[in-house]
Amino acid sequence: MTHRLRRISEAAESKLARDVVAMDLRALSAEVDAFLICHGTNPRHVKAIAEAVEERLGEMGGETFFIEGLNEASWVLIDCGDVAIHIFQEKTRQYYRLEDLWSHAPVLEMAASGG
Repeated sequence: MTHRLRRISEAAESKLARDVVAMDLRALSAEVDAFLICHGTNPRHVKAIAEAVEERLGEMGGETFFIEGLNEASWVLIDCGDVAIHIFQEKTRQYYRLEDLWSHAPVLEMAASGG
């Protein structure tokens, strides 16, 4: 799981995603093993990050079950089964505060992130 998250994180960071955080939910959720959370500076930036992540998932042979929120690009959710990828605009991320809601989940070390 960590290798897959690292590759997804690298795709997001290739588009200058900010404050990339990976959280291990295996002990806390029956639905997903991990969240990858990051944000962009505006809708175009959020869409670019989402497209890079989707492309990387395809390269890795992973299945994307659905992508939600791409039209508004305030919060894009990419469900690829064991990992849920949340790409926010900064204000939306601050409002929903997923990291606080799941604060009991261990944060996984990924490559250095910008932001």
